[in-house]
Amino acid sequence: MSINARNAITKTKPSLGRFWNSIDFEYTDFNQEAFKENYKGVVIGHFIIGNSRFPVTYSELGRIIETCADAQDNLSTRMRLGITK
Repeated sequence: MSINARNAITKTKPSLGRFWNSIDFEYTDFNQEAFKENYKGVVIGHFIIGNSRFPVTYSELGRIIETCADAQDNLSTRMRLGITK
């Protein structure tokens, strides 16, 4: 199951970035009992960007979210301070 329903997204959004249309997440058929016992260590799906698919755990998804949010916050701070490098 695709989270972003990639087939429904228009392919004409170049101003949003090169990979915008290709970012997605698809669940795998993971063992629900194993997930209940160790939800942080079971691969639950694939994070997709570009032509690459990365198997990820619940914990890794959280880390990806944190890293992306930190990058956006950091960029906002750098722009506000006039730092370009």
